[in-house]
Amino acid sequence: MNQAADRFSPDAFAARLRELRKATGLTGARIAQRGGITKQTFSGYLHTGRVPSAGVLANWVFQLGITAKWLLTGTGPLLLENTSCELDPLVQRVEQMVASLRQAGAHEPEILRSVLE
Repeated sequence: MNQAADRFSPDAFAARLRELRKATGLTGARIAQRGGITKQTFSGYLHTGRVPSAGVLANWVFQLGITAKWLLTGTGPLLLENTSCELDPLVQRVEQMVASLRQAGAHEPEILRSVLE
C-alpha cells in the first residue's frame, strides 16, 4: 500500500481520532456527542475499522473547530485558528434542548423549528 492510501486507512483514521482526543482534552464520549453518535459508535471507529458518515465528519468539523483536511488526511493543522473546543454556553443550552427533544421522540423538523423559534 502506498503512503497516500495509508492516510485513508481505517487504522490511520483511528489514530487521528486518538490524536484529536488528546489534543482537545475531550473524552471519547464528548467527541461522540459532538458528532451526534453514541460513545459505542465512536469506540467502533477506534477499534473495528469502521469509518463515520459524512454527516458525523461535518459535525466534528463544525462542533470542534477542526479542519476537514486534517480529519480526512492527517495533513495540515488540526484546529482552525482561534478555535476553542469548549462550547459557548448558548450552544450548550441548544445541545441540551435538542437532546431533550430527541428523548421525547421529536423528529428532526420539529427539533429544528423548536431551536429556531
